[in-house]
Amino acid sequence: MQTLSYLQRGLLELLAAAPAFEQDACTALSSPGKLLAPAGSRPSPGVWALLPWYVARYLAPDLPLQVAQLVALSVECLVCALDVLDDIEDEDRSPALEALGKRRALQVSTVLQMLAQRALLDTGGALPDDRVYQLLETLNSCLSKAVIGQHRDLLAEHLAVEQLTVEQVLEIAEGKAGALLRLACELPAVAAGAGEMSIRQWSELGELLGVASQLDNDAHDLYAILELPDEDRNEVSGGKSDLRRGKKTLPVILAAQRGPLQWPLAEADTTSEAFLREGIVLTWGICLMLKQRAEACRRQIERVRPLPPELLHLLEQV
Repeated sequence: MQTLSYLQRGLLELLAAAPAFEQDACTALSSPGKLLAPAGSRPSPGVWALLPWYVARYLAPDLPLQVAQLVALSVECLVCALDVLDDIEDEDRSPALEALGKRRALQVSTVLQMLAQRALLDTGGALPDDRVYQLLETLNSCLSKAVIGQHRDLLAEHLAVEQLTVEQVLEIAEGKAGALLRLACELPAVAAGAGEMSIRQWSELGELLGVASQLDNDAHDLYAILELPDEDRNEVSGGKSDLRRGKKTLPVILAAQRGPLQWPLAEADTTSEAFLREGIVLTWGICLMLKQRAEACRRQIERVRPLPPELLHLLEQV
């Protein structure tokens, strides 16, 4: 069985439950990295669905395939829904927004969140009621944390860079990215009927990898801009909303602790640029620490039995 094709067929069947929105939802779910993205595109299609699929199959090989599929599709739909909202709130340019416009995209986001819950309810034919309830509780808990993280991120835009602490920025990253990858690891553990300790280990692993990935992306985005000539920076940052709005990511906060920082960066401000480069290096150091903690967590999980190559590869991709 081709796992990706199996998940794609299941997703199309789930979308058929909302025929009025089916075409628009397919557009959003065909964005880069999403489950319906063209084969061979980058990033690899369906990572958010494949990760919970393989976690569930690892923890409970006898779990009905449809249950693992529905859990995977629930994560895929929820992450896509929040990505659409994030693009709208951050005024980012994305293929889905350009195709749908903001109003239709908002409708798609709402429908995808509903379908994420519908997918979990559909596991009721194969799972006991208390486990289905636990699945929904897990989904809502991670969703709440992600929404709060995004809201705090938006509020932080109105603060001066000196008003934010490293701890606050890390909490925002934990809410935004950490909660979603936590969901992708914790939800299948719950579906598989794993014990409390196992669920906690997978939850921690997902959260650590999610935060590390977010911080790494923030550092790389800033580094890419600093490597450009002054005359090209405004053009690039004009399309990257985080930089255009002077978003206070971790490397920026760390830079502000080095000395007075002009942010957004003004042309020919070599002092601020030097501080920002130091902030990038410090951020990558924190990423390395988080990845080491995640590696220790993974080794604890593998005391039971080794992870399959497919799952190891996915954990390295996120």
